[in-house]
Amino acid sequence: MVSNIDSWCQENLFARYSLLSLLLRLKACGWCGDCAPAAPLYRVELDAGQAWKLASLALADLIPGLTHIIQRVERSTPRCLLDLPGKQSQPFTYHRGAGRLAFVSCRYQGRAGDLLAVAHEFAHAVQLAAARSSPPAVAREVCAFLGEYALLSWLSRNDSSLYAVVECAWHQENAAYLGGDAQGLLDALNDDARCVNYRWNYPPARLLAHAFRDRSAAFLEDLFRWRGRGEFSFSEIIADLSPKEFPRLLPALPMQSDKLSAYRQIGAMALLDICACEHLANENILIRYTTVFDQMRQGSVFIAVTPFGNPLGYATWLRSDEGCLSISETSLPDRQETLRSAFRKHKPEIAAALMAAQGGTMS
Repeated sequence: MVSNIDSWCQENLFARYSLLSLLLRLKACGWCGDCAPAAPLYRVELDAGQAWKLASLALADLIPGLTHIIQRVERSTPRCLLDLPGKQSQPFTYHRGAGRLAFVSCRYQGRAGDLLAVAHEFAHAVQLAAARSSPPAVAREVCAFLGEYALLSWLSRNDSSLYAVVECAWHQENAAYLGGDAQGLLDALNDDARCVNYRWNYPPARLLAHAFRDRSAAFLEDLFRWRGRGEFSFSEIIADLSPKEFPRLLPALPMQSDKLSAYRQIGAMALLDICACEHLANENILIRYTTVFDQMRQGSVFIAVTPFGNPLGYATWLRSDEGCLSISETSLPDRQETLRSAFRKHKPEIAAALMAAQGGTMS
């Protein structure tokens, strides 16, 4: 029975000091989230059945070794995804015992946040069907968050428009998982009298899932199958985590075009420079951003933003007297391809000329 923070840490394979250190590092660089308030409520053109199918397709794409289990869960899992009056709004997956598929409940209303919820609960159901032994709560939530990542990864490659809004919803949810929940866990680590709260599981699970996103499919399959407690040492893994690498959103830019907007765009570019490459903070700010401002007036600056106006990165380009183009790019961590895709979409003539000048690549 998990009764206090020490037993919770032991049950979930954490050394208390490692977890405390991680949360302090996270707090030092700012709790995440709250920059896309409209995203979770943004409606998408998928019904509940299509959302369930998409969660299955995306997870099988991420972990092919579990395809047969994923397909069984998709076909046969008892579930209620209806938006029924009086139905509990909090999604959940109920374990019905060994050898039986779990029951999934999710009040699907066709919003971006609901897509993430379906992917989360679908991954829970797959993990319960695949596991050889009972994993601790944090490990279960890592698998569920990997279900969300699988959805985002699949959408990024197959449906860029839907990806853009679902990704914003994912960021918004960090306001809870890596904001209030992280503070609650930090408080508990500093106060042994706190009662155990299930939401303690979310902050480390969210960070671990992000750390695992690029691991091999075989590693992820082993995580879902969970053959025993000796397979994974979460304390060793979180000791190497850098919260600075966790993706976040910057505040949205205003849509109007005026002098104040231009200064805000300069500010957004300065923040992107600092987030992407801290050594830029040591450059002469007057020289650097006077040059950028001149490029803005020449129309040779492009800022990539989310559908809600949050800046993700920017590109500037120069044409030499001989007509040759050169480009400079700055983006948030893991956002370079998003920046390049947006650049190709909105500035195709410049992107094409750059790709031709650089032998078919844009760097």
